[in-house]
Amino acid sequence: MNKPTPLPHASHVNVGTSVPHAELPWPERRGTVLRHGKLHLEQDARPHVTTLGGLALPLALIRRYGIPAILDEHVEVFKRHLPYHESDHIIAQALMLYAGGTCLEDMSMLQGDAAVLKMLGAARTPDPTTAGDFLRRLVPTDRLESLTEAVDKIQEVVWADRKRWKWPRKRKKKPLVVLYLDGHIKELHGVTREGADFSYNGKWSYSVLVASLDDGECVALDLRSGNLRSSHGSAELVDRTLPRLLEHFEKVLVVADSDYDRVDLRRACERHGCYYAFVGRETSNRPKLAADIDDWLSLTARKCGNLTPRVEGHRSA
Repeated sequence: MNKPTPLPHASHVNVGTSVPHAELPWPERRGTVLRHGKLHLEQDARPHVTTLGGLALPLALIRRYGIPAILDEHVEVFKRHLPYHESDHIIAQALMLYAGGTCLEDMSMLQGDAAVLKMLGAARTPDPTTAGDFLRRLVPTDRLESLTEAVDKIQEVVWADRKRWKWPRKRKKKPLVVLYLDGHIKELHGVTREGADFSYNGKWSYSVLVASLDDGECVALDLRSGNLRSSHGSAELVDRTLPRLLEHFEKVLVVADSDYDRVDLRRACERHGCYYAFVGRETSNRPKLAADIDDWLSLTARKCGNLTPRVEGHRSA
């Protein structure tokens, strides 16, 4: 006679939730726990909802500093506005990037979102093809420079707002700002390759020189061919950027890696009376040059735990 197959047994005992028994919520009334109360269904007459509610933050910034008026004042592309203005295109593309878009085709998510249109107070937003036509109209150099001037003007308006900074109101300028220089390689994925070249990894790319503040705010950009050094043109970019910063900050410290340890960049910082801190290149005569300098200044950094590091630095550095 065949023996019956034994039923499987659990290898452990299920104790339910991992919350301690004393902390479990208990019903306030006796009886069944699931009450099955009477439900009332309602329909809201305002059906516009969106997952892009975070756009309220950049829209508040745009409204506070009057950004559309500044853009329309500096950028002149259209002879007639049918119906969009220059600021409409620029702000719509900026909001598309805020919403996580990466290309012009992603502007359709703003175009088809009724809640976003209500936030913007607009009947419609630019179509991707219309936005591409606007970008092609910026091809002349003077028009592109006017857009850069408009962005610089917006930054200066924001920097002039005293409510943004936390320092005594008696001081007209912020004490110190750190300007970081860095280069990035942007690989090219499109068909056209105007201005691009092979980078160090052998791919068609652009080389982007970025000047940003210590809080991550971008101050200036320079788009170059992918085969150029990271520090190429950094002295010219610093010459354009430092006068703007010195109008709102008392001192500027330029920080960069060893590729930016160049004579022209150091002289550009000295012309504007700014400090600089670059990683020194490893050369055979650098220790001798440092030993010949007598005018050294002892700098003490802030305490880090129980350590107080001391750094020796030259006055002009």
